[in-house]
Amino acid sequence: ELLTYISSVTTLHPGDVICCGTNHQGLGSMQDGDAVVTTISGIGSFTIHVRDEHEREWQRGVDREMAERVKAAAQHPAATGSGGSAA
Repeated sequence: ELLTYISSVTTLHPGDVICCGTNHQGLGSMQDGDAVVTTISGIGSFTIHVRDEHEREWQRGVDREMAERVKAAAQHPAATGSGGSAA
């Protein structure tokens, strides 16, 4: 599904890297000036520098309320209407 979606909005070429991972709700957004280092075993590492032309800033730190909501949804997916399929 991920490759289908991405290839619907851009052309993928040999050597392209798609980075995805867990959205750790509660940790806050990446901000202007942050850096993300990605390492691929046996190949190497590269760094993506986050740039925001508006230089916005958000409070850093854990959003406990959001973290608890995500945790509750993961433990009880039927109660929130997410996290499962009817089979």
